[in-house]
Amino acid sequence: MNRDDTPERSAERPPPRPKLLYVLMGALVLQGLSGVGGGLGLLLDPTGASIGIPLEWLRDSPFSDYLVPGLVLFTVLGIGPLLVAGAVWTRRSWAWAASVTVGLVLLGWLGTEIVVVGYQAEPPLQLIYGLLALVILGAAMASRPHTASSLVRRHPLLSFFVLAYALTWAIWAPVLAQTRGWVSWDVPYALFYFGSFGPAIAGLVVTGLTSGRSGVTDLLARIWKWRVELGYYAFAVLAPSGLFALAVLIDRAASGTWSDLALLGTADYLPDLGPAGVLLLWLLTYGLGEETGWRGFALPHLQRTRDAASASLILGVFWALWHLPAFFFRDTYMALGLLGFPLFAVLMVFTSMVFTWLYNSTRGSLLLVILFHAVFNWLSVSEAGGRFGAPIMSAPMILWALYVVRRHGRENVAPVPRQMA
Repeated sequence: MNRDDTPERSAERPPPRPKLLYVLMGALVLQGLSGVGGGLGLLLDPTGASIGIPLEWLRDSPFSDYLVPGLVLFTVLGIGPLLVAGAVWTRRSWAWAASVTVGLVLLGWLGTEIVVVGYQAEPPLQLIYGLLALVILGAAMASRPHTASSLVRRHPLLSFFVLAYALTWAIWAPVLAQTRGWVSWDVPYALFYFGSFGPAIAGLVVTGLTSGRSGVTDLLARIWKWRVELGYYAFAVLAPSGLFALAVLIDRAASGTWSDLALLGTADYLPDLGPAGVLLLWLLTYGLGEETGWRGFALPHLQRTRDAASASLILGVFWALWHLPAFFFRDTYMALGLLGFPLFAVLMVFTSMVFTWLYNSTRGSLLLVILFHAVFNWLSVSEAGGRFGAPIMSAPMILWALYVVRRHGRENVAPVPRQMA
């Protein structure tokens, strides 16, 4: 028997490397060699001519040539990934975190580049390196799933908010870039609606990682929880409908003409869907897409260690900030002007309190919250409500929020105990 094959020596051998580590190392080496080559080319010729990069790309940047970008590319995105690849091969304890950092830095570099010089389709290097960054991140996460899931389990709320923001803002980014003139893409503005599913996906992913299949099943079951008092159905549907009718009557009195109710069948960036079609759109996006995350996941976790009023305040702030990019590309938000977002954020905090009251009062019925959110948004944003639609429907939210806190107290903001994860 060979001496190396003795039981004692075999027991000392480290376990074989997972195949995904080879994918990770290959991606890191590819990025490192590319960064070293590109960075070295820019350092030797800061005009970029030797590697085919026009100097005019820097006209809107703080740099007059590529010397500094070349230095960053050579060191951070060249030497750095090569060192990390070596750390992965030698099983250093910090290699996993360093690999994730490389992927994130590469995405940040590409994002900054697109903002400064615009998206360059020919050659599609930004797309290729963006995919490479995703390969690095994906391989790193998949190679140590227990590390990733343990981070999520230790910080479920933070993980949820980061993922919800990342998913939504990534979907909104092309629309924002096109609106601001950063790129010359022909991006359909209807892409905006898909961003609404960011909170739902984040809530389901984090729930799956922290609570497993049973947690996901419970979250989905609350979407169909319909056995609640009829009074809450009346509130979810009749309260926004009544306020909308009041707005129409006031607009009629002020203008002398009736609002065009056919406008209830129109939605921004989409063809005429009819009232039923637009309501269905709101149910799926603003309702299901948002509330599965905000009230389905975040609120019960916040209420586990805080009273309901404090949880509503915190969630309202995060909910408002989630909308922030839309104020730079969506015309209805941009029309609000400089004070638009601060006023919007204050209203969202009060509205969050109302949603908490409805969710806790129905003992965790996401169905009622989804229904209320969809009907309220459908009627409040429609031009069918006339000039007074939005303010007449929004002001009572503030009054109702103050009322439920005063009547039921900060602890639960409802007549029954608050819902906790």
